[in-house]
Amino acid sequence: MKTTKAFLLAAVILPMWLDTAFAQTSTPYTNDANTVLLDHFDGGMLGSISAFQQNGQSCGNTLPTVTPNYSFGPSVSGLSQALTLYPPVGMPAGSSTYVEYGGYLLSQANGTAEFCVFMTNYANGFSLGQYPYNGACSGYTLNFYIDPAGQLGAGAWIAFSMNSGTNIVPLNAWTHVAATWGSAGAKLYINGVLVGSDSNTGHPASGYGGNVFFNGNGTIATIDEFRISNIQRTSFILMPLTITKQPTNTAASTGGTTTLTVGVSGTPPFTYQWALNRTNIVGATNATLTLTNLYLANVGLYTVTISNVLGSVTSTGAILTMVDLKMFAGVVVNGPLGSNYLIQATSNLLSSWTTLTNVALPTQPYIYIDYSSPTNSQQFYRAVSQ
Repeated sequence: MKTTKAFLLAAVILPMWLDTAFAQTSTPYTNDANTVLLDHFDGGMLGSISAFQQNGQSCGNTLPTVTPNYSFGPSVSGLSQALTLYPPVGMPAGSSTYVEYGGYLLSQANGTAEFCVFMTNYANGFSLGQYPYNGACSGYTLNFYIDPAGQLGAGAWIAFSMNSGTNIVPLNAWTHVAATWGSAGAKLYINGVLVGSDSNTGHPASGYGGNVFFNGNGTIATIDEFRISNIQRTSFILMPLTITKQPTNTAASTGGTTTLTVGVSGTPPFTYQWALNRTNIVGATNATLTLTNLYLANVGLYTVTISNVLGSVTSTGAILTMVDLKMFAGVVVNGPLGSNYLIQATSNLLSSWTTLTNVALPTQPYIYIDYSSPTNSQQFYRAVSQ
């Protein structure tokens, strides 16, 4: 008697450990000769905080003032506190808590505006601008923003306009952003990496928009280390590593291919080292790990350790499971419980039979599966009562 059944093979479950980080600490800015403003938000601020109600009125009038909603809390490792801006409670969509600094601070012939930011969603975006007041129709001399898609941008009236293109500000990670302008042209940075530019050498005008505003536009955002300078800076605060995309579990078949990836935010350059079951894989030093011609030795727990100038962080583990669909021959025996049978097989009915097992039936029916059968081109089976 010959029957066949299909089984899925080789699911391997291994323990998973959490991501770990080592010695990652940022250093706060200090005032130097080129610092125009430096706000650490360590339980207070140099600007004034308020909020407005978005009531749909035409521009020109100052938007109604309401109670601001904000808090101080943990910042980047190595810094003290940070300021979180929330939408004012019970107000219409678009109402915002904001921080205001006075005095044409961004109207520098050569200048830099920069801050650290943490966002859990882009919502309506977030901006730093220089303009007269919330609700003004004109006088917007600078807008430095994160838009609702996460793109970073900056523009100054009749001076420059630039954005970060496909480079976005990551969510759930502390990120440093900066815009500079002046004789070297306008430049845009994310974590110290140039992501946009404009060759124009203009600067934010003075005499129009006199105040500087952090405006949440109804978005929740946490900020720290806000600095305005009267030079075009090219060196910025170093940001610790944050894994923004963990490697994920994957399954593949024998001989197949699979790819593991990791996403990271922080100050580059980054180095990568992938490991299988905590043993480093030679040559696996990129953000993406592609495994080809898979076999049993590839099964296990994969992690990646990323390093930068501040330290390192190790990802959570991603399990690679090999799953193969194969057809196996099975013999179904119905007989009295405890009775003895020989399960035999042959590849040719004219040849002798080979005993595969001698069994006392533990169940009724009893199923015997021949796990070597997928390699047989032809096989016959029988159960012989003893």
